[in-house]
Amino acid sequence: MNDKLRRIDPLIRRVEERQNAVAKEYANKIRALSAQEQRLNDLLRFCDEYSQWPIGDSISPAQIGNRQAFRGRLGEAVESQKKQVDNSRSQAELERVRLTVVSRERKVVDKLADNYREEQRRVEDRLSQRQLDDYAVARHGRRAEEDAE
Repeated sequence: MNDKLRRIDPLIRRVEERQNAVAKEYANKIRALSAQEQRLNDLLRFCDEYSQWPIGDSISPAQIGNRQAFRGRLGEAVESQKKQVDNSRSQAELERVRLTVVSRERKVVDKLADNYREEQRRVEDRLSQRQLDDYAVARHGRRAEEDAE
């Protein structure tokens, strides 16, 4: 293994570790977004269910006031949860972008390593060819000496 490949191996490992860490963080952000969206859906469903007035029941003015106040608090909770969802979505998008950047870095480092390997293969091929050429010349030289004798 040539010096260039030995020097790039630690870089490859660090980029792989970083890519794995960012991928895990992205997965965590996606799970958090999913949980926030589920909470929002639950709140919206609860609001919808709570907005239905009981049929046939008589409701006092105090109950109407309480119900309206509670619906107001539910509306605030929904708006707050929407902000949480938006925030989680933004964080997930940021991690997706980071993962894209790290993946590109990984491709660059892998390409560089491939180029170094190809360069090493060419050097080895030239050395091997030179050895074969030297052997052929030496053998041809011996035959020429034998023929001359």
